[in-house]
Amino acid sequence: MQGRLSGGGVPPSQVFPRSTWREEFTTARDLGFDAIEWLFDAPEHEANPLWSAGGRQSMRELATGSGVSVDSVCAHCFVQKSLFEGAEAFSLLCRLLECSRQAGISRVIVPLLEASSLGADPTVPQAFQVLKSAAAEAEARGISILLETDLAAGPLAELVQGLGSRAIRVCYDVGNAAAAGHDPCSDLRRLLPWTAEIHIKDRPKGGPGRFLGEGDVPFGNLFRDLWRVRYTGPFVLETPVGRNAEETARRHLAFVKDGLRSAAAEAGIP
Repeated sequence: MQGRLSGGGVPPSQVFPRSTWREEFTTARDLGFDAIEWLFDAPEHEANPLWSAGGRQSMRELATGSGVSVDSVCAHCFVQKSLFEGAEAFSLLCRLLECSRQAGISRVIVPLLEASSLGADPTVPQAFQVLKSAAAEAEARGISILLETDLAAGPLAELVQGLGSRAIRVCYDVGNAAAAGHDPCSDLRRLLPWTAEIHIKDRPKGGPGRFLGEGDVPFGNLFRDLWRVRYTGPFVLETPVGRNAEETARRHLAFVKDGLRSAAAEAGIP
């Protein structure tokens, strides 16, 4: 996730890194990452390179030069400002979809969290209609909207099925699920038909993010399950930065790769 290869957590990692976004391509390549998930937050979003033709051209050139692609963007702005409050927020999403299309981005993650949380009821008419309209806009552009929510697996599956659009998929965050007391393995078995991306993070139940392996996510079981069902989507590390961003990222990438190799060996998969 963009911002997590810059500095030591100052500014906060979940903020677009205005002064270092170019350098993150080289850093990601040197560490062994394949892609960066772009971050689009609310403060001064007009300054984000994704918002202008020149900025998108720079993104494409840096991606080509580094071999690190930008295939997805996290619309973190909707954590800060509700997607369901008026036409302005919906227009922002439509413009983001169009800018993503022009940048060659195929997945837009829409976090229905905090300001945009659906609560326990994903069938609220206003919210459901906004998502239906968003699905139509995404379909017209050949882009997928991935919903990242705080819903349990059952209600989330019902929401996606109810929207009935090939453009609506799921981004599942294993750390947030563990913090909410859900079982990520059980959830993913239920949600796999719609899961197009998995956010990798670790949290204890009711607690904040931790280094991978220090929270309550059962990574061993999780990786074994994903091998068995032949999950082929991306993993995006949304992990703490620590005091040294590059060393922490290297540690977390190794954790995931080693875990996947061990799970494959246990499952008898070459």
